Amino acid sequence: MPGDRVRTPADWPAGVDGEVASHPPGALPAEAGPVDQNWETLRPSLRERLSGALGTILMWWRDDNDPFLTGVSAFGERGMCRAEPATRDGVAGHRLDLRLWAPGSVKSQEFRGPGPAPDRTAGDRMPRDRAVGGDRVPHDRTGPGRTPSLTLPPEVSALLGHMPAKAQRYLQVPLLAGGGEANGMRWYQIWNSPDEAMDAWLWLRAGRAVTFAHGRRERRGGGSGGTAHWELRCWRATCT
Repeated sequence: MPGDRVRTPADWPAGVDGEVASHPPGALPAEAGPVDQNWETLRPSLRERLSGALGTILMWWRDDNDPFLTGVSAFGERGMCRAEPATRDGVAGHRLDLRLWAPGSVKSQEFRGPGPAPDRTAGDRMPRDRAVGGDRVPHDRTGPGRTPSLTLPPEVSALLGHMPAKAQRYLQVPLLAGGGEANGMRWYQIWNSPDEAMDAWLWLRAGRAVTFAHGRRERRGGGSGGTAHWELRCWRATCT
């Protein structure tokens, strides 16, 4: 997918494409097996609701193989949505939290290249994890010569830290105007056979600014001394 030039939407503050501190790579805990990220395996009624609300789907993930128990994060040309399992009048379904984009605010860019080195963390195996809540990674935006930084949920910071510095900057800078703290979620699945690779998804939000990303990290060169190479697509958008 071709990337576009990094632009600053009209409702982002001046200087939004400035500097921001990168996060260090964090631990990626091993839990259960991978979740099937096939759009067709979602319940038809949920697919229709998401597509109807969001338009063309740009990025999405699910966090459980059970179509009635899974949560779904989806991002489209018209907005973002988090679908959580819910029961109404004894019938299992999903409750949707929908946020729409300001017209013309969705931009994207591709990032290719190595992640930070070293980036292998003990516990990098086949994980299954929801990134919600928890203590946040401390930040310090004060003092002369300080590079602004963004406070994130620890699980989100841990995954973001494995991504290339330029991608981290693209994802974080628009959110600095929100006071230096952002919410977010992430999901990742690590494959150890036939070659080591990781599929990763995350989103960040502060105020009306939203960024999200999806990509794959592959280890090139073989063995633990190989180089981690990313193919990553990142988006920026503004909520209405």
